[in-house]
Amino acid sequence: MSEREKRPTPPAKQAVRSRISAGRWEQIKTAYASGVGLREIARNMSIPAGTILSRAKRESWSKQVNDTKALAKREDTSRAVTPMQAVAVSMHERGERHVGRVAGLTERMLMTFEQLSEGALSGWMKPCTAATT
Repeated sequence: MSEREKRPTPPAKQAVRSRISAGRWEQIKTAYASGVGLREIARNMSIPAGTILSRAKRESWSKQVNDTKALAKREDTSRAVTPMQAVAVSMHERGERHVGRVAGLTERMLMTFEQLSEGALSGWMKPCTAATT
């Protein structure tokens, strides 16, 4: 037997399974949410595609991304104010202020008329009885 045959054959190299950190998973999920495909992310990050695909399915990434996009779309449309809506709001506020001022003026006028009817200002409205001859 030669020396070559006497040496034991080394065991086949096994792939070392490394754990993917939580920060890296967040990067993957963010990239997916921004529109990059899962298989492309796997290729770029040298991670088996099956690993990323199974995690995405298990955690329902597609549903979460779609829900977030729908919510963002709703919030964007509700924040937008057209010029016509701005004018309508401005006119409504002015109307409320005007109603308040008119109500205050009306209240003061009513108090004045009540005082007149009670005779508090009776001397103010005495008829003229001047004799003219």
